[in-house]
Amino acid sequence: MLLTPSTTHSESSESCLAVLRDLVKRGLPTPVTITTDGAPGLTKAIDAVWPKTVRIRGWFHTRQNLPQQGPPPAWPELKILVAAMRDAPTVAEAERRRPLMVNRYQRDFPEVCRCLLDDAEASLNHLYVPQRHQPSVRTAHLAERAFEEERRRTKGMPHWWDEGSVVKLVFAVLIRVSER
Repeated sequence: MLLTPSTTHSESSESCLAVLRDLVKRGLPTPVTITTDGAPGLTKAIDAVWPKTVRIRGWFHTRQNLPQQGPPPAWPELKILVAAMRDAPTVAEAERRRPLMVNRYQRDFPEVCRCLLDDAEASLNHLYVPQRHQPSVRTAHLAERAFEEERRRTKGMPHWWDEGSVVKLVFAVLIRVSER
């Protein structure tokens, strides 16, 4: 398969749309699920290209950011409630738990509640996949780790000789990360 340049330094919906359309043109079938962070451009592009794909909002950054949104002494109790909502047995149960938690903490921790309500539907979509796959699909961190590794490896290299060397590096990083 011939690779076409699709590198971009932007997360705009137009840039993301161009990348996704190129993937479709090269034969990528419609994914069943896609895990994303909160990038609005990517979200909009996914909705446009694959409207039937279940988009899952990653929990990694949400869990990282929540402790900074409120006083540290309150975090242990909130952490338990957030995990109970995230790990609910069904979407309906998680949706039942969310407003109870938001109503309880809205006055004291408005930013925590805003974070939990942001992209609320997508943040619970991981509950639609089989339970054994849920820990894997509820975070995009594996992909992000691959990007970090690729940047680390290329930092000292002034240029690439050809497209093949770039592809070889990217696949080597993806294989290494996926084996972990």
